[in-house]
Amino acid sequence: MPKNKTSKKKIKTSSADKSTRSIIIKLLTASFIGAAVFFILIAIVSYFAYKQDMSPDNYSVLALVACVLSSVVCSVAAVRPFKRNGLLIGMASILPMFFIIFAVVSAVNRAALSTTGWVSFGVMLLTGGLAGIFTANKKKKKEHDNFNKKEEQERISLEKTVQNKHKKHTQEVAAQEEVTSVVIDKPMTVGELSDKIK
Repeated sequence: MPKNKTSKKKIKTSSADKSTRSIIIKLLTASFIGAAVFFILIAIVSYFAYKQDMSPDNYSVLALVACVLSSVVCSVAAVRPFKRNGLLIGMASILPMFFIIFAVVSAVNRAALSTTGWVSFGVMLLTGGLAGIFTANKKKKKEHDNFNKKEEQERISLEKTVQNKHKKHTQEVAAQEEVTSVVIDKPMTVGELSDKIK
């Protein structure tokens, strides 16, 4: 008997572990997507900066723009599978993405994170949270609109049913009035009377 109790506990914990694992996998996948977008944007910016002979002062602004765009992509990819908690999930997806970017940039530059890097981290968190809120609200609005459309269709169907019933009732009443309004002014046979009623 104790074996059954422990096996039930294992089943319950394994389903909880699977859902937690699923959430973590979705967040990490979104973080890798965001990091890939960041590095692609930085490569494009670096290529055009090299071709245009840009001053190094503009690099930090372009890097910040790449951070914002990649954090939006990361947050949207993370929040989309879920229906709520856009702020929390959006910001949580930014943390692994930032650590991936930080590790690669630190390895390339062989330096610690600068003030610009910390500012970029703050901007990424803020942008990720806002994009998460927007994505979650957009999904809720879409579901609400679908519910309203379904409700409207049901209302129209109900109105048509009521109109059909009213029309049928009106026809029955009119038919009864026709039958009751037959005037007999002379003696008739049953056949003549039935012809007149029809």
